[in-house]
Amino acid sequence: MLDRYILFPLILVVLGTLPVLLHGQTGEQELSANLIAHRGGIVNAEHAENSRSAIEEAIQRGYWMLEIDLRKTKDDRIIIYHDPTFQKYYNDSRAVSEMEWNEIRKLRSRLDGSRPLLFEEAAEIAQDNIKLMLDIKGGDFDESSYERIEQILKKYDLLSSTFVLSDANAQQYFHGKASLSKGLDEIIRAAVAGENVSNLYHLFELGGNLDQQMIEKANQLGVKVVAAINVFRYHQPHLSEEQEWEAAGKDVERLMKLGVEYYQVDSVYEPLFRED
Repeated sequence: MLDRYILFPLILVVLGTLPVLLHGQTGEQELSANLIAHRGGIVNAEHAENSRSAIEEAIQRGYWMLEIDLRKTKDDRIIIYHDPTFQKYYNDSRAVSEMEWNEIRKLRSRLDGSRPLLFEEAAEIAQDNIKLMLDIKGGDFDESSYERIEQILKKYDLLSSTFVLSDANAQQYFHGKASLSKGLDEIIRAAVAGENVSNLYHLFELGGNLDQQMIEKANQLGVKVVAAINVFRYHQPHLSEEQEWEAAGKDVERLMKLGVEYYQVDSVYEPLFRED
């Protein structure tokens, strides 16, 4: 059985060919929604997750926001990387938390030869180009870590436009400073408690789970609705690649008709948002 760290990028590479095989080149059509690039940008056979080239490609393609994964190194530096280890893209089985930055910066991606990025490097690229969504991983961030993240976001004029997806402690720290990803029930409870939910939260939910009633309630509360259209949701053993693509397409079409404007997407699904 294929290791899951190998399987996921393989799925992305295979699915990345579908827009061409099924629909031809995407061309230069305008995006029909505000897209949030999952896992740090345009991830395909050329660009590794959370890499400089993936970020720059997302900016070039007109993405609205970038979802990046934050982890801490052994010497307490904050980098952007999704997995616990560097096996997937750098063929190194060591954990991020077990390596110092001077070791990590020497790694080179098997896709494009790039190295992992510090969070501050990603923020500098994003400044005046793209907004950020933060997924903070590892469970080893403390208040001083969040303070450093806040300082970097402020330095590059990103704080007020940032979305904080996780973790729970980070959301507590950034409450009132950035927009927090929440489920509808939590947002409703906050509204009942008198919070100004439109300024504090956004509804984040799998696209397949969002229905008209949820969207209408979020709209009534003045809360942005963000639908996640991700490979892991549509990749099912009983479905062919074309069926997976069609399932994602049906969700996007339905949600667009319901007025959803914001989507966190794996970039293989980008053609679904290109206007004809």
